[in-house]
Amino acid sequence: RYYLPKLISNFKQECPTVDVSIMEHSSVELEISVLENNIDFCFLPLPLKHKNLKYKPVFEEKIYIAVPRNCALVPKLPPIIGSDIPMVELDLFRNMPFVFLKDKQRFTTAGVKICEEYGFKPNIVFKSDDWDTIDAMISKGLGVGFVPEVLVNTNDPDKPLYYRFRSSQNARQYVMAYKNAQKITPE
Repeated sequence: RYYLPKLISNFKQECPTVDVSIMEHSSVELEISVLENNIDFCFLPLPLKHKNLKYKPVFEEKIYIAVPRNCALVPKLPPIIGSDIPMVELDLFRNMPFVFLKDKQRFTTAGVKICEEYGFKPNIVFKSDDWDTIDAMISKGLGVGFVPEVLVNTNDPDKPLYYRFRSSQNARQYVMAYKNAQKITPE
């Protein structure tokens, strides 16, 4: 609901004559469908699980740390003024409970690596399959966590506070993946 419209829009700009039929599954299932020739290509975030696929970058998405508005650390964090999102050091959250995606999700490994870059292992207290659920759990004070920029809304008082952070993993690349010898053509 968030990514597909953007991905399809970008793709159609580059390949206006290709007919697109939408199939929604997990990233792993989509990769397998491409490998088994059930679909010509798929859109998903890196890294790819299967090395027999080639890919073309489509867009990059920033990742933010979301913090409940009632968190005890909020007074120590920089103020959010309008839509300007300030930078924080993630080591401030080393003793906080984290809400994460489930292990089968691609971002889970990246989220753990982000925390490790700051010298700690996240205390994961809840896991979900869905970014919206994670954002909602954080807004209710159940922990802090990482969310994609598509969920960031600095004007909604019911949403968490969002902050940028420095990391080699603070963005993820979305790609169009296809089989090595596959030629993308209209049906």
